[in-house]
Amino acid sequence: MSTTKSVKQILIVEDDRPMARALELKLNNSGFAAKAVNDGEEALMELEKNKYDLMLLDLVMPKLDGFGVMSALRTKKIKIPIIRWSGLSRH
Repeated sequence: MSTTKSVKQILIVEDDRPMARALELKLNNSGFAAKAVNDGEEALMELEKNKYDLMLLDLVMPKLDGFGVMSALRTKKIKIPIIRWSGLSRH
């Protein structure tokens, strides 16, 4: 019996392009199929075209922020696990 393990698809939504590219490379080299987009609008377009198993979502971005993305996902009834983060810090 052969066991075929499907490659998990991960969408990275991060406006910091070097960070997005680093995450994309690391995840792809770790056996995932990762794709990076740089704002919330791109993320929604991508999620309407393709199926992903997980989304890594920056909350603070221009155009459409992570909160707007999550709201739009609820409206469009797109279900996907999300790991959220932000570069904001409290001192």
